[in-house]
Amino acid sequence: MGVSFGRLRAFVGTALAAGLVLTMLSWEGAPAPAANAVTRTVGVQSTEAQKPTLDFVGEQVGSISLVANLGVIAADEESETTLTATVLGPSGAGIVGEVVTFTSSDPGQRIGTPVDNGNGTYSAVLTSSRTIGDALIKAQVGVGDQLKEARVRVLQINPPPAVIKFFPTTATLVADGKDQVVVSVKASDKYGDPAGATLSWTFPIQVGAVTATWTAVSGNEYRGVITASKKAGHTTVGARVGNAVGSFPVHLVAGPAAELTAQLGNSTLTADGTSTTWLTAQVADANGNPVSGDTVTVTSDTAGVSVGRVRDQGAGKYTAEVTSVRRLGDVTFTVANTSVEPHLTQQLTLTLLPGPLTNLTAELDAPAILADGQSTTTVTAKATDAYGNPRADDLLLLTGPGLPPLPMYSNGDGQYRAEIPASKRAGTEVFTVTAPDAPSSIERSVTLTRLAGPAHELTANLANDRLTADGVSWTKLMITAADLHGNAIAGEPIAAVGSDDIVVGPITDIGDGTYTAEVTARTVAGSATITVTDTSVAPALTRQVPLTLVAGEPAEADLVLEDDVLPADGESETTLEASIRDAHGNAVSNAALAVTSDDPGQWFSAAQETAPGVYRLTVRTSTTPGKSTLTVGTPEEPRAANTLRAAAGAASPSELARALATIDLEQREVPVPLEQRPSVEGATGGTGAGGGNGLPESLARSGSEGERRSLVAVGLLLTAGGALLLARRARTTP
Repeated sequence: MGVSFGRLRAFVGTALAAGLVLTMLSWEGAPAPAANAVTRTVGVQSTEAQKPTLDFVGEQVGSISLVANLGVIAADEESETTLTATVLGPSGAGIVGEVVTFTSSDPGQRIGTPVDNGNGTYSAVLTSSRTIGDALIKAQVGVGDQLKEARVRVLQINPPPAVIKFFPTTATLVADGKDQVVVSVKASDKYGDPAGATLSWTFPIQVGAVTATWTAVSGNEYRGVITASKKAGHTTVGARVGNAVGSFPVHLVAGPAAELTAQLGNSTLTADGTSTTWLTAQVADANGNPVSGDTVTVTSDTAGVSVGRVRDQGAGKYTAEVTSVRRLGDVTFTVANTSVEPHLTQQLTLTLLPGPLTNLTAELDAPAILADGQSTTTVTAKATDAYGNPRADDLLLLTGPGLPPLPMYSNGDGQYRAEIPASKRAGTEVFTVTAPDAPSSIERSVTLTRLAGPAHELTANLANDRLTADGVSWTKLMITAADLHGNAIAGEPIAAVGSDDIVVGPITDIGDGTYTAEVTARTVAGSATITVTDTSVAPALTRQVPLTLVAGEPAEADLVLEDDVLPADGESETTLEASIRDAHGNAVSNAALAVTSDDPGQWFSAAQETAPGVYRLTVRTSTTPGKSTLTVGTPEEPRAANTLRAAAGAASPSELARALATIDLEQREVPVPLEQRPSVEGATGGTGAGGGNGLPESLARSGSEGERRSLVAVGLLLTAGGALLLARRARTTP
């Protein structure tokens, strides 16, 4: 790393940071970089436009300095430091656009592409190598005699710890709060080389293993003592060196047995030689940790009592099956743990009861009661063994609808009693007496009938409360009878009659408290009432059901024109009134109607229903003289209710699905006023149409039949003052 110090002119600075020495050097006229140095050069010289506020390229370089933002980095081929060179002119102003070269004496270091920061400084990122020690970094600018150089040293130290290993790799301790293990911890970097830093421990709360002491053996090795807790189990002790972490499994096992507890699954058994129960023993050490693997025995003081093999179930639990004998009395069992001295022992007592329950009877004091919420009855049961001996201490349970298992009271003589509570719900209920402790399923059932009270509620309604008044439409009448508590009652004397010719068929008793009958409509629209009566109580229960009878489809009509003779002037109007009825003469409201005419020039307004089944609309004449026929009927396609054709022009007859009635309207020709008639001269000698008689062409045809009729018609109209108002009524039933 040969460096000439002959032209040293800048400064040597020393800085202390975290116990490290950082030296910054500035050089001039230094020789070219060594052959093995890392070299990076920045761009080309800048133009004047690139540095308007700084010295131009070509200006004499006054000095160059070099600094590294981190003077100490890890030799891990990842750590970085930023190199910054400052180039100043003689005036002290920064020079931009210079060619600055960065080199390192450590060929393993990597220097990124230099960056011209535009303010006279130039920077590059240096990435560490794996070499431990100082590296000399140079920054050069200029060539030949103008070459200037600055230097800085970067120290590469050992990489931080990355891996932690424990020796031994695991430990098993007795969970007595005293047992210990000595653990060595070694830390290495990512290359496997020793790496040191401060060691810290972490401990799981659930087990509570702790370290008593730990010391640093060397820069990367530590030694600690782990002391067991008093709780058995498995845990992991963690360690951290720098950012490296590791774990050490610790298995805490129970100490020697110090406690023995035992119990029987059942403290009583039937003395039948076959009933069994389980004896369970729990073994623990002095700190309450379960102890498995010990020798546990069970013995009996009664000959013939069978004790099964003791089984180690793990977690300190030991079990054995015990079988009864056919002999009454108490049996004493001794449970012992013989793995420790002195032995741990406990005694248990099993009581043998009379022989198995084989006979069970049950009966009700009263098999039928009212469902009134007050009446009760009692179930009496008798329990004996196969020899008829009463069993006074059995558990007998009474169950039934809405009744949780109810223990029956023992009289002490083999009889048991239980009261069935009152209810407000009628019906048949089955109650069962069971002996859940019997060796085989034994049960007896009794049937209780809860009777409904007298009729209190009567309801009635129709499936459809609107019928067509056609004498054939029908609907279903539905009736229910119930007592005070809503219990349905069958077999009631129910009657139903209809008002105003409404026919009610026979009442059908469904058998569940409901009754039905068919109701048939009359032919007259209007309201009716159906009266339903239950005469089983006094006074009788009565309900009335309303029924509405509506008219059927339009079947006939009466038509009336206020004026049935009008001038054919396209302006005169009259009123058409239509009374619509169904096949039985009932007025039809909200009918869908249409009106047509064989005179397409006539116009009809929208209809208004002025009374039930009565509709009025305006008819306007056309300009065509003659008689026309107006037809009212139902439209071929559904129209909005209560509307007639109102558009200009009349609908064609083919648009009617059904014609209800017709009426004629006469439109007469309008006379020509005298002042509009031709003069006499014109009539006798003129050349105009009509021959000069001063009459319209239709009247001027001399000698024609049409002439005479027209004259007569005009004469009649004039005689009547020009207006003949006639009303004609027509009714047609298709």
